[in-house]
Amino acid sequence: MIKYTTHHPSGKYSAEESFPLVLNRIQHSSAPKRKKLRMHWWKYAAAASVVLLFALGVKYFAVRQTTESQTCTLIAQNQRERFVLPDGSLVWLNTESCLTYMDAFGDKTREIELTGEAYFEVAKDAERPFVVNMNGAHVQVLGTTFNVRAYPDEHEVITTLVEGSVLFGKTHSELHGVVLQPGQQLSFDREKEYMVVREVDCSPYVAWKDGRLVFRQTPVKDAFAIMEHTFGKIIMTNDHFLNQRKITGNFGMDEKPEEILSVMQETLPFSFEIKGDTIFIKNH
Repeated sequence: MIKYTTHHPSGKYSAEESFPLVLNRIQHSSAPKRKKLRMHWWKYAAAASVVLLFALGVKYFAVRQTTESQTCTLIAQNQRERFVLPDGSLVWLNTESCLTYMDAFGDKTREIELTGEAYFEVAKDAERPFVVNMNGAHVQVLGTTFNVRAYPDEHEVITTLVEGSVLFGKTHSELHGVVLQPGQQLSFDREKEYMVVREVDCSPYVAWKDGRLVFRQTPVKDAFAIMEHTFGKIIMTNDHFLNQRKITGNFGMDEKPEEILSVMQETLPFSFEIKGDTIFIKNH
């Protein structure tokens, strides 16, 4: 689903409205002085021309501002979506994710805003770095393949690098961020401003792009969080012991959540009940 929105200030002047007003003012002010008007008609004509040009100029500026401030928003609501950005870069948006960029994207800079999760295959361009801004963090690359997870209800931003290199920083202007190498993952806690870099197998973290949920010794609480965003459900559990357990499995995203939970029950001691959009997990 693609939405195009334009933001611009209201025009203060209108050429169509200003010109008749100027002519009307000239006619009323000059009625008793016809002779003088004949002698200096060019002054009034010049004044009208100036006002008209000014009005047209302001109108052109407003249109120009409108064009420069247009934004394009790409949204993936209930399913994964693949998009091609103006520079040729490819992006896959996971469910409940949104990406926004200016229509001037690629002219001088390549900068986007991301909410949710996205997988990028960035077109190489050494002169125009590709920047992904998130709430409280940003990633800068020249040309690479990586995954970013930054849902607003999760306090962690997770960047997983598949190919190339990326610079991760807490602020857009940060010059000395953390450079990741292929096979590395950075987890940044936005609340505590604490980050950890580790070596990982990237495939489970990018499998969603191909319609798979892959868990490899994944903490149960993390698996439930992924399932919540994937299926648009709320998973409730107060079992701290269960949340500390880990799960391994490979599931299709077209499967129903109860089918996946039933498979998990084979190795984990819990039962579940579904009421509307909420799944209640209970320990045996």
